[in-house]
Amino acid sequence: MEIIRAKTAGFCFGVDRAVKLTYDLLAEGRKVATLGPLIHNAQVVADLEAKGAVTCPDIDAVPDGYEVVIRSHGVPRTVYDKINTRGLAYHDATCPFVAKIHKIAMEADKIGALLLVAGDADHPEVQGIVGHTKGSVRVFANLEELQNLLPALLQQESIYAVAQTTFRVESWENCKVFLKKECTKAKIFDTICNATWARQQEAEDLSQKCDHMVVIGGHHSSNTQKLLQVAARHTTAINVETADELDPAWLAGAARVGVTAGASTPSSIIEEVLNSMSEEIRDDMSFEEMLNASEAKPLYAGKIVKAKVISVSPTECVVGIDGSKHTGIVPLREMSHDPNAKMEDLVKEGDDLDLVVVKTNDQEGVDTLSRVRFEAQKGMKDVSEAAENGTLFLDEIGEIEITQQSKLLRALQEKEYRRVGEEKNRSFHTRIVAATNRDLRAMVAAGTFREDLFYRLNVFPIRIPPLRERLEDIPLLVENFLRKYAAMFNRGPLRMKAGQMDKLMAHSWPGNIRELQNVIQRAVILSRGNTVSVDFLRITRPGDKPAPAPDPAPAPRMPADTLPIPSSVVHTERILTSDEMKDYIRGNFVRAMIKCNGKIFGENGAAVLLDMKPTTLLARLRKLGIDKDHPA
Repeated sequence: MEIIRAKTAGFCFGVDRAVKLTYDLLAEGRKVATLGPLIHNAQVVADLEAKGAVTCPDIDAVPDGYEVVIRSHGVPRTVYDKINTRGLAYHDATCPFVAKIHKIAMEADKIGALLLVAGDADHPEVQGIVGHTKGSVRVFANLEELQNLLPALLQQESIYAVAQTTFRVESWENCKVFLKKECTKAKIFDTICNATWARQQEAEDLSQKCDHMVVIGGHHSSNTQKLLQVAARHTTAINVETADELDPAWLAGAARVGVTAGASTPSSIIEEVLNSMSEEIRDDMSFEEMLNASEAKPLYAGKIVKAKVISVSPTECVVGIDGSKHTGIVPLREMSHDPNAKMEDLVKEGDDLDLVVVKTNDQEGVDTLSRVRFEAQKGMKDVSEAAENGTLFLDEIGEIEITQQSKLLRALQEKEYRRVGEEKNRSFHTRIVAATNRDLRAMVAAGTFREDLFYRLNVFPIRIPPLRERLEDIPLLVENFLRKYAAMFNRGPLRMKAGQMDKLMAHSWPGNIRELQNVIQRAVILSRGNTVSVDFLRITRPGDKPAPAPDPAPAPRMPADTLPIPSSVVHTERILTSDEMKDYIRGNFVRAMIKCNGKIFGENGAAVLLDMKPTTLLARLRKLGIDKDHPA
């Protein structure tokens, strides 16, 4: 008989934290009282009581001088009030996922929204959630009960919907579909914890591969009973609290048995059940080896991990980290550098991601991760390989974080690097060219750039003079930029007005060529006809203090027959905003498509008129939402 143990079996982070906290307090000689059984496991509760802990039904029953432990289920606000009234010391072990729901409940109370809770109304977690709002609350246990609430829900101006952290995932997904369809005003929060999601998903998969399933956990444990329901849909499943409840005859004839356990089941009980079932652990592993393999791997900043997306919101996505019972948060800024990117367009629930750990939080079990940093590291690996026996250009070397400089130094010294995910080093022979506009010697003195790295790079320094020291280049650069922006904005040949080049030559150009390029682009946008002026440019000379922003110059007044450029762009005395500039460019594309009768390819196509590749034009049209057959 083959026995397969679920990797997610056993204590979740919240339960593990509460149990360790209580044991630590008892070991310090503290008098400890828990509000209700600490977890849904009679054996653990009995062991705590044997060590001196007292289980109390409410605050009134807590003896004087005892310190209160609030279990991971959380409690209503009134309990905190009673604790403060009695002056009791307390330790809050509320699960971070439950605490998040408490904040949502308080927000619903603040704005007067109805709080809709999916869960067991008699469960202490749900009672704690309900106790964090004084407003209207409705609790439902399944889709049918939610459907019965519909008439009352339709009368509400605002609805906040949450789920008990151990609610059945499939049932919650069905409820979400119903709410999105019938109650458009409902704001839905995905509050089932990732450990519950992963545990139920693994039980679902494992039960489809096994002849029998054993679910270890308390008979009154909510998450254990939901695991039993999930497993029983595909095979014969039983629930046992201890090894004594397991009937060997029940396993007779089974070729493969799956084993999982609820979030309140300690590893010692899992071990007892497995040992009583068989000595043959999957892949010939000893039980100790199996336990070690299933232990959560430690996380640290900079570690590369694999994770699965659990939920997506506009500002972040929540992921389950492989090999860890922690939850990961990937903020939008760490998912993409694009300021216009939307999280829902970047990832979907169930996506597998490679990420870098940015910050760990062992107290709450919620870690911050980054996709852009992983891509940056992976990009460096790809660049290193591409530059093998060639030249690697490191731009803005002064911007490298001090923590990364040591890695670069080591690679340069040892001529070795290690690919992401590999355990062996690779040698390379690459010439390094580094550039910066920073004063690296000053940075070395300030301690923000490694001195040894500076001297490693400073073999053959080449100084590129700033634009103000090579004024003879300005006319050539201006001519190039005029051609570039004339083509971009579908203009004819452009030239500078008389005397304007002298003005450009007199400026100090603190922003160097980038500043000159921006000035010419702005001048082209504001120009009328085929001559360009930079009257808006405020001349500065070396040593001048930064000048205040110039007064807005008048924008071009264009004839009405050039529409569909928006009127806010055509008739304005303001500098164009980013949105107005986008409208201007969109209008240019629309006019080109109309003039070419929707034709893109060929000699008389819009691609030729706009001086761009047809495939690029198609992509731009799609991005701007322009129908090539009906562009207007």
